[in-house]
Amino acid sequence: KGALNASLSSSIPTCEPEEYLPGIDVSNWNKEIDWEVVANAGIKYCWVKCSEGTTFKSKGRQERLDGARAFGIHVGGYHFARPDTYQSLELKDARDEAHNFIDCYGTPQSADLVPALDLESGLLKNNHNYNLDWINEWCYTVEQELGLKPRKIVMYTARWATTSRILKAEP
Repeated sequence: KGALNASLSSSIPTCEPEEYLPGIDVSNWNKEIDWEVVANAGIKYCWVKCSEGTTFKSKGRQERLDGARAFGIHVGGYHFARPDTYQSLELKDARDEAHNFIDCYGTPQSADLVPALDLESGLLKNNHNYNLDWINEWCYTVEQELGLKPRKIVMYTARWATTSRILKAEP
């Protein structure tokens, strides 16, 4: 807990980056995508929603992944986390959600971005330690199953969620 907590608090930007790489986030809401137009617009990377919770599988995810790759756009799959759904299962829920993501994303290709965990909603308001344990368990499961080096997962979240739902966890 302490290492992730320290890592999160030190990852809040303190200055503007010197260079930005343009990227996009796509999901089943985006219907058909003309990847040639996207690539010609200078987009360098794309996060593709693959899964949510323990059962939702994003329709068209494989076509989005393959389409972006075909035009030289680096892709990474992401999972929309719902740690609030099956709290009674405790950390088994995190493992179940991780397996849903892995089933949907498949085996990453060598040029792919690392997986991302989207933490926008579903974090518990008054159980910060559970949130942090859940995140750790999801990351550990994905890392082990996909053979990633430890802590090679991107967390996509808002500052309010980080400061009010994660950083308040007790070490």
